[in-house]
Amino acid sequence: MDQHFDSVSVKGETAPESTGHATPRETPPPSRPNLREALAQEIVRLTRNNDEAISIPEEYPLNQLGLDSLAAVELTAYIERHFHVKLPLMSLFGSMTLGQLIDLIEKTRTQESAEGPLRSTSLGEQSGACAVALHDWQVALPLFCIPGSMGVATYLSSLCTELAGLASTIAFQSPGIDGSESPLGSVEELARRYIAEMQTIQPEGPYRLAGHSFGGLVAHEMACQLHERGERIETLFLIDTFQVRSIGEANDATTSDLMALYELHNIIQRLSDRLDDEPIRVSELEALPPEAQRELLTRRLGTRFNSLHRVATVHHANYMAMERFQPRYYPGPATLLCARSEFPAQLVHPARSLHFCTDEPDLGWQGLCASLNVITVPGDHLTMVRPPHVQALVEAMRPAMDAQSRLSLGMDRLLPARPPRAPGRALEISRHGISFDPYHPDHVDDPYPFLSQLRDCGPVIKDTVSRWWLTRHAEVSAGLRDKRFGVDPRGLAETLPHLDASSASFPFLSSLSRQQEEVPFSQHLNRFMLFLDPPQHQQLRRVFSPLFTPEAVKHWTGYIDECAAELIGNLRQDREADLIKELALPLPAAAISEILGFPREDVPEVLPWGQDMISGFDPLMSDDTAARINRSAEEFSRYIREHLETQRKVKSGPGILDPNTALDQGLSIEELVTHYALMFAVGFETTTDMIGNSALALLRHPDQLERWQAQPEISDNAVEELLRYDGPVRCSIRYALEDLDFGGRRIRRGEMVVFSFSSANRDPQAFPEPDRLDLGRDARRHVAFAHGAHYCLGAHLARIELRRVLPALIQHDFSLAPGGTQWRPSLVFRGLETLRIRNH
Repeated sequence: MDQHFDSVSVKGETAPESTGHATPRETPPPSRPNLREALAQEIVRLTRNNDEAISIPEEYPLNQLGLDSLAAVELTAYIERHFHVKLPLMSLFGSMTLGQLIDLIEKTRTQESAEGPLRSTSLGEQSGACAVALHDWQVALPLFCIPGSMGVATYLSSLCTELAGLASTIAFQSPGIDGSESPLGSVEELARRYIAEMQTIQPEGPYRLAGHSFGGLVAHEMACQLHERGERIETLFLIDTFQVRSIGEANDATTSDLMALYELHNIIQRLSDRLDDEPIRVSELEALPPEAQRELLTRRLGTRFNSLHRVATVHHANYMAMERFQPRYYPGPATLLCARSEFPAQLVHPARSLHFCTDEPDLGWQGLCASLNVITVPGDHLTMVRPPHVQALVEAMRPAMDAQSRLSLGMDRLLPARPPRAPGRALEISRHGISFDPYHPDHVDDPYPFLSQLRDCGPVIKDTVSRWWLTRHAEVSAGLRDKRFGVDPRGLAETLPHLDASSASFPFLSSLSRQQEEVPFSQHLNRFMLFLDPPQHQQLRRVFSPLFTPEAVKHWTGYIDECAAELIGNLRQDREADLIKELALPLPAAAISEILGFPREDVPEVLPWGQDMISGFDPLMSDDTAARINRSAEEFSRYIREHLETQRKVKSGPGILDPNTALDQGLSIEELVTHYALMFAVGFETTTDMIGNSALALLRHPDQLERWQAQPEISDNAVEELLRYDGPVRCSIRYALEDLDFGGRRIRRGEMVVFSFSSANRDPQAFPEPDRLDLGRDARRHVAFAHGAHYCLGAHLARIELRRVLPALIQHDFSLAPGGTQWRPSLVFRGLETLRIRNH
């Protein structure tokens, strides 16, 4: 409904797990002997040491007590539950002793009791500070390390200990491990989250990154994101990280939690020095019903682990993220450390239907890095990071770690590391429903990891603010042809909430706003064919469609070539240039201006009006923006009326819109003004976005860029694949014109339905390996220009523009400038505000 037609504020609905214990802060703290005894007893329980008389000295390191990854998670939860102190999991990492842990608990309790949550202040900010830094503190660069799919980093403690002479190691545990939030659903989200936290510790490069197993995928994506921001990566270690390919549908008979429990048992058994059980075989489980399988796995893992569900949930979420992920090209070097021994098959449940590229010498990384140094080390996938093999692993890493790069720390940097403030999540899938914020910066920059998760929820889904989303190709294509969905909601007044439309601001495309006939921009929307249903839509389309047939647009090929040559020549004049400003925007603006008969010298005047009106297609805007859009609509309308007075007196040239012919076919002057204004705006916007998106996609996939350069005959096919891969229109908004059943869901009359073109074009059921750019793919089924009655009128013009300008552009040598991309926040359009390139 229209009251929900705005951005969703995602606050994260998954609450921390309830412990069933009250946590009053006024509870007197236990004495140190009682605290030590309680911790020792819990450690004895978690490590399954039956010697109740055991005495753990305070100076004894925690990492020598036999705490495996699950036990470490459980111990931090125990401390929070019983002593009301929330410690990071990594407190149990490294060489911390039992006594130091007790000190940390007592200190944290004392500080929070006396002062509440503390705010860290740098030494330089403290009033009356006497210390003066005469020289920055120089330290070795830390190594930031990401663990495998289990999400718990404590199993890497031996690696960190061996690396101590080379660098400090900072590991990231997966969100969701501590129960304070739900897991993230994509590798791209994890990479952004870790980069944000990493830069609170080390604000600028060069960076050292490492990842084991699944963590290597995240480290590689972090390197890609950092490189595009202009940051330098000194080392990138991929520790037995392999590419993963789906080989069919997963076995629905095996639930996700059973797969995760099976894998966790065998992972922990292989990592732990205390678990002597044999790995569980799938054959042992197949004869048992699911509940019996779950009981057996839980018993073998140990009922002492209250945190088991959290770890299993994170493990499965990371597996799903790995399956969805398509790595992109990293234009830097990487070191791939491969285990010599065969990958233990029992670490993966066969029902996952995945192929791991463990049989390839480069584990599937060929072509994904500028250079790849492959080193084989002793051990298998897990034992390689544990004694005794870990020493050989560190020796293999040593040459890349011997660089003399140092990190300078001034006194203003001497702060405890704290997580950055996050603006919520773009997507939160929980028992409360699907909370989706399409304006979240992460979704604006890269929507596809989130859309993949939405597709997994079903072809037709409803979010927590009552918007319907169509996510799969079959449903989007069929829905666009279904006359039960319409674009004009004005006839649905009885379904709207009783709100005073005159005293509130609503999006221009909403039902309430479109009923305000006195609003200048609303008047245009109510007359424009794109937002009208049959029969008005067909009547208007017949008037203008002759201008945009394949034969008609060929007339403009020469002019487009001339514009492209001139603009690309200007673009090449400077060392660095903005491709959007210098090429992607002026070229289609010039072409559509010619078709509408606007004088070329007037284009700089009318272009800002068109850009403002395009902003009105989006649901979210401020009152100031809405007022600017209405002013531009009025000013552009005045300009067009004057233009029409002149144009009606002269004979229009070939390919140029003749206003007299349009008026003779029954259009009113106001309808004609509207179509001049909005055909101009739409005519440049989508092609501008497509030129920018295509250039960026080719820069990120140099193999496909080289392929097109070597095979210019594939241009037509390449343009279709680029339209599919990252099209200019994210979605189209429709309304149910009647109660209907669609995609297995009941949609009520008047409800809003978002047709996600971006999601449909990445649907693996329609396009195998959809996240891979393949200029040889047959992508003609894409919905970048919609389907059905509202199929894009200017599709043939857009194709001609793309087929002429992109081949001309790629004949030149250029690269992406560091930090050169900025996406425009929009629900409807997918386009870049800025694309800065460097000419070579």
